[in-house]
Amino acid sequence: MGIYAIKPRFQELLSPVSNLCISHKIHPNTINLFGLLISLIMALSFFMGDKNEMLYLILPMGAFLRTASNALDGMVARGLKLSSRVGDVYNEFIDRVSDMAIFLSVALSGHGRVELGMIAISLVLLSSYLGILGKASGGSRVFAGILGKADRMILIGVMGILSFYKFDYWDIFYSIVIVGALITIVQRFMIIKKELTDELN
Repeated sequence: MGIYAIKPRFQELLSPVSNLCISHKIHPNTINLFGLLISLIMALSFFMGDKNEMLYLILPMGAFLRTASNALDGMVARGLKLSSRVGDVYNEFIDRVSDMAIFLSVALSGHGRVELGMIAISLVLLSSYLGILGKASGGSRVFAGILGKADRMILIGVMGILSFYKFDYWDIFYSIVIVGALITIVQRFMIIKKELTDELN
């Protein structure tokens, strides 16, 4: 069901960093904003990459840092007992802004067909919205699916490396994202439907 399945192991690896943040009382919102900053830097690297190909190498590093910050904010929030519904809204909103910044920059930077890029962005946002809708409907926040956030970041990182070596596979990238997002939408819908239906029985 995607890279999200290994999230507990990833969180375990990040526990020293989480403990450090907790001991210094670093607010989860600060970590969220750090993730957004990383996303904006990644977005900028797409536009500047044609002028300096070394910037493409920011993408795999940025993808890892954004994924790590996304896991850390929740761990730190629980450690500092700052988890709240307002915090959830803030986190989800920042995540969507980050997604849009990265994928819009790719679609508008001249890499591949803009039309495919826009379809990819729309479907990524729809799959994220559906995951949130599960919780809004009284169920749980659904992260499952073959193209979750971590999976998207891995793809972005791989494309950064390929771009550095002048391999232009952006239309293939868009196609993978489109198909993966469609499958993820179906997977999440089925999970939400089952969970909410079981609650009624």
